[in-house]
Amino acid sequence: MFYLLCVYFLIILPLPTRESVAQRTGPKYHLVLGTSLNDFLSETVFCWNDPSTFIPAMKQSVFLEPAFNLLLFFPLGIYLRYYFKFDWKKTLISAFLGSLFFELTQLTGLYFIYPRPYRLFDVNDLFHNTLGGMIGYWSAPLLTLFLPTREELDELSYEKGSEVTLVRRLVAFLIDWLIIGLVTFAMNVTTRLVSIPYEINSETFVGYFTQVVGYWVILNYFMKGQTFGKRAVKIQIVQTGKKNVSLVALGIRYGLFYLLPNIFGRGMGQLATGLNSSNHHIQQMALLLFFLISGYFLVFFLSLLTTIILRKKVFFYEKASHTHVESRMHVEIS
Repeated sequence: MFYLLCVYFLIILPLPTRESVAQRTGPKYHLVLGTSLNDFLSETVFCWNDPSTFIPAMKQSVFLEPAFNLLLFFPLGIYLRYYFKFDWKKTLISAFLGSLFFELTQLTGLYFIYPRPYRLFDVNDLFHNTLGGMIGYWSAPLLTLFLPTREELDELSYEKGSEVTLVRRLVAFLIDWLIIGLVTFAMNVTTRLVSIPYEINSETFVGYFTQVVGYWVILNYFMKGQTFGKRAVKIQIVQTGKKNVSLVALGIRYGLFYLLPNIFGRGMGQLATGLNSSNHHIQQMALLLFFLISGYFLVFFLSLLTTIILRKKVFFYEKASHTHVESRMHVEIS
């Protein structure tokens, strides 16, 4: 995909303005095959019996244009044979159709975005691209001699797909909270439109509790350990010794990760009143709670940080709930 994107942008860029294209009156296509060779022989300093003309001739545009058109599809021929195991016929057809797609892109003015073509449709480009793909096909056995086989590449991809990385979990986390935010926003707008005097506000504990329990616990349970974010990156929550994760396990998991820190965080704000109280016993109680909550948050963040740095696969809230995250890619493949 990266290679095809590079080829595509090399062919269509730079983009001119629509006004400048509309003013052009030159030819839209060139259908005479072999003119590139005739141009090279007639317009360059090349002389077959004078080696000193070889390098200067190769620096001229009439040589460079067909040469780069050959090189453009050279990697495609290698990859079609190396990874997709195409024979020469399939490679020939694929290279030709790929080149035809790009030439038609030019002929239609980038699919009629422009009033006329801003680059020339040339059958010689079609020939050179296809030939470049075939040269890549014929060169593949030599150029890929020291590369891993397709089976080895597939095995490596399978192993990586089976690993639940922190990046996959973070992406799922961001997708889920984006969905929660959008749904909450839509519901709040709806309640205002129909004049319902209530909003699901995450700043209140009731609103936050509703979000956590509704999305992370109940939805997870009915989707068998998956949220929309987890489904997007193909991971799933699994409970040890259970076929499907239970509501209790999900409640413990997300209670420790979301609800308890939220409760303690809100409690920290209330402790300020107790610490400033004139009652000595209330001050002592507030101070004790302050240290307990601070200790909890210290353990909470140190545990997360240690797990991330040491690249462990199970967090503290997963140990407490006897749950863990598994990849679903191997299940889909099998």
